[in-house]
Amino acid sequence: MEIFSIIEAMSPIIVCAIAIIFFKKSTIFAALVGLFLAILEATFSKKFNINSNNSIISIISSSCILTFSAVIVIVPGLYLNAILKGQGKLIDLVNWISEFKIDKEKLALILLLGILPALESLTGFGVSLFLGIPIFFKLFEEEKAYKLSMLGMMILPWGTLGLATVVGAGLSGYSIKELGNATSEMSFLIFPIISLISLKIMNKLSLWYIGIIFGMLFSILLHVFNYYGYVEVSAILAGLLTAIIGFLVLKNRKMEGDGLGNSNLFMRLKLISPYLSILLIILITRSINSVHIFLNKLFVIKSGSVSLSIFNSPGIVLLLVSMICYFVNPIKIEHKPLWKRVRIACLSLFCFILLAQTMNQVGMVTTLAKAIQNIGGASSVIILSPLLGVMSGFITGSNLGGNALVMTVQQHIGESLHHGLLFSALQNSAAGHAAFTSLPIIVLIITIAKDVNMNSSTWDIKENHLLKFGLSVLLINYIVLVLSLIFLYSLK
Repeated sequence: MEIFSIIEAMSPIIVCAIAIIFFKKSTIFAALVGLFLAILEATFSKKFNINSNNSIISIISSSCILTFSAVIVIVPGLYLNAILKGQGKLIDLVNWISEFKIDKEKLALILLLGILPALESLTGFGVSLFLGIPIFFKLFEEEKAYKLSMLGMMILPWGTLGLATVVGAGLSGYSIKELGNATSEMSFLIFPIISLISLKIMNKLSLWYIGIIFGMLFSILLHVFNYYGYVEVSAILAGLLTAIIGFLVLKNRKMEGDGLGNSNLFMRLKLISPYLSILLIILITRSINSVHIFLNKLFVIKSGSVSLSIFNSPGIVLLLVSMICYFVNPIKIEHKPLWKRVRIACLSLFCFILLAQTMNQVGMVTTLAKAIQNIGGASSVIILSPLLGVMSGFITGSNLGGNALVMTVQQHIGESLHHGLLFSALQNSAAGHAAFTSLPIIVLIITIAKDVNMNSSTWDIKENHLLKFGLSVLLINYIVLVLSLIFLYSLK
């Protein structure tokens, strides 16, 4: 009986999955179909109903606010990347990192656990791939380069200045600091495991102890910065410190060169100045309490329990730095493709948030939470909840979209066991560490790789090759998340 209740309550999400995976429909189309089904069930089913017109207004207004909180980060982030790419700074950065005086396997670890997480956290939406893919293709044969490039996207819960965590906090009702800290605990073992998988790909498992040490170092630093409330920049700081320590400890002193390339230090600082500027501004505004409070109250949009402080958004910092970079060195920007990406990403997100808010308002979320709990108590929840989180990230191809789809469900499931925050963090972590296996990410990786790798391909790459690899890693991540959930659940 409970199984039927679960299927009925999850039917909009199931329809989304079928539309995307089997019928190859867009995420927007899939979300709209799911929304249509949710409305039909609310209209004709005795179990679900929308209480009043005020509920409809609340659904739409809260969905708009949560979507806008993403838009004001996505747009300047994409423009910053376009500006830096047009100015040639991304290419210079690739060449500089490739010249580091370090063995290629150890450099790959520094990239995966340091530089790429920091860059993806600064900009997001796969921008780190434009740096990682050219370097991996310089260092390794194609099959290894493709797989390592996929692993470089594992930081997604903290990607785009922690945007998925920020939106997830708004959906779950917890503070950004609470959700970020709990997510860092849930993801703690993921990064050492990823480092071991990368060493396996490179046929260098003999360096397993280095992989574990640096994976743990990154996880510890990530947890520390989240614990002290620097959620949006935690992955940047953890990645930079891990990269610096990694380079100092692992550099090969027998190799020629100084590890910094042939240009002087001033040129290198100029190269990374946009990223340093973003980091410093965010750190200053978060560290000075009076400034943080002032910005937090300056311009606030609110609907029910959902609110957005415009001037406290990292998107404002991205916008400021983007404008400075452009006026210092103006370049021609192709606005049309950028706005096409913005339109697709934000419309997809809005549709998923609208679906999730509707499911919550009509009673589907409560029904699903109770049904999962009644199947077999905590033991069934510990198996099913991570699976739900993993599915949401895989289906939507986004940590943000996955959270928008089922964060409220996970929070209610957790509340039924008096652990709402823990299960909200589980959702954030599971969706983020699953999104890298999705077809949109795989297609993006192949597209960038074919653009940077001008030589004729020796490995006939197909989407299903990388999908098969991604799903095998996803299975490992799922097991790790289940074990982490068991440990944290018993501990708390």
